[in-house]
Amino acid sequence: MKFDIVVFGFVIIYNCLGGVDAIAKECEDHSDCNKGVHPSYCAIYQNNRECWPCVFCEHFNDAVGGSCANACPGKRFGIVEANGVPHLGIWNGTEINGGDLTSEDQPPLPTDSIGEAEEDSEAPTTTLPPQQCPKMCATCEVNINTDKVYCTACSDQSKLLHSSGKCLSKIYCKSKKISSGNLLGESCKCANNNCHYCVQQSNGDVCRKCRNGFYLLDGDCVESCPSHMAQSGISKWGRVCRNPFTCRSGRAKDEDGKTFGCKCASVSNGGGSNCHQCDHEAGGYGEKCSVCNNKKFLHNNVCHDSCDSVDGTSNLAHYIPSGSYGRECRNAFICSGGKDADDVACKCPRTIGRNNCHTCLIANPDPKCVRCTNNHFLHEGMCKKRCPKTTLAVGTETMGRVCVGNN
Repeated sequence: MKFDIVVFGFVIIYNCLGGVDAIAKECEDHSDCNKGVHPSYCAIYQNNRECWPCVFCEHFNDAVGGSCANACPGKRFGIVEANGVPHLGIWNGTEINGGDLTSEDQPPLPTDSIGEAEEDSEAPTTTLPPQQCPKMCATCEVNINTDKVYCTACSDQSKLLHSSGKCLSKIYCKSKKISSGNLLGESCKCANNNCHYCVQQSNGDVCRKCRNGFYLLDGDCVESCPSHMAQSGISKWGRVCRNPFTCRSGRAKDEDGKTFGCKCASVSNGGGSNCHQCDHEAGGYGEKCSVCNNKKFLHNNVCHDSCDSVDGTSNLAHYIPSGSYGRECRNAFICSGGKDADDVACKCPRTIGRNNCHTCLIANPDPKCVRCTNNHFLHEGMCKKRCPKTTLAVGTETMGRVCVGNN
């Protein structure tokens, strides 16, 4: 019996009686022959050493060294028919002898790939010499079915990605997916389960963003910050341990003058607040507000909707220096020349004259101006450019003009 087999692009004539005609390259040992999709071995043929397909090793037992197992490890080969066409069959873990397999022994073959081995997810591999491994691989293996090379160990300067069999100097892992490079979208996992985004290297992971309410500190995620540091972050994501700082309008600066984003926290750190400026003190988390926004009133470092009963009484004044920003709940005080009695900056409210009111009384229920400037006249606790017709304008100085009753 005699039939053709297509291997390596050459037509090899195999005769069951022993006749062989082919073009084969010379070799010294098995390492000189192909270990890929169509593996070959170094055979002793007519006193010569030549590379021949592994299918012949089972028949002639002519491998250099005398062992087919060493010459063609991990596979058995045979000549079988599919759709009436002879081809080279390759199966893992099946002992065969030449073309003597029955149809029950043969794995199913695709009709459009006669002559090709069926690829298996657990296909056998062969270890390659280190000099044949890709860059940054210390050791590697080749998939015999696909010729794909996988690193099994990396050099000291790289990080081994086990799932892909490739060695990379760095792996940017975000939400358990590689976020950049040729392996974009491949699976990965940070060493710390509470790390959302990390950079993996041979000397370990460096976390850049934590999750689950943990805080970033020195490239790792910790459950709480040291007592001398402030905790920053209002959600379960992206919390950070920092040296104490002040957060103004969502921005702050570190010791080196670098600007970073920040947020003021609500009581118990249950989320964001209506605070415009807050202090992140040692042991705190940015809950100490010093300036409110969104028309909220500050009292005891907390922003409130109203000053009514925040301290159990109704005696606090609603101090509104401008529109929706900087409002406070305060005990009654006098603001004169832009300062209060403690020499703290203040403003007379816009509703009573703003800059035209030099001195005002901030008290409950309503503020009142007591002295006007800029040639304005005081009338019923407010500064007017002109006095009503029913009153008499008194004063010629820039400051201190008043409207008095005309009776």
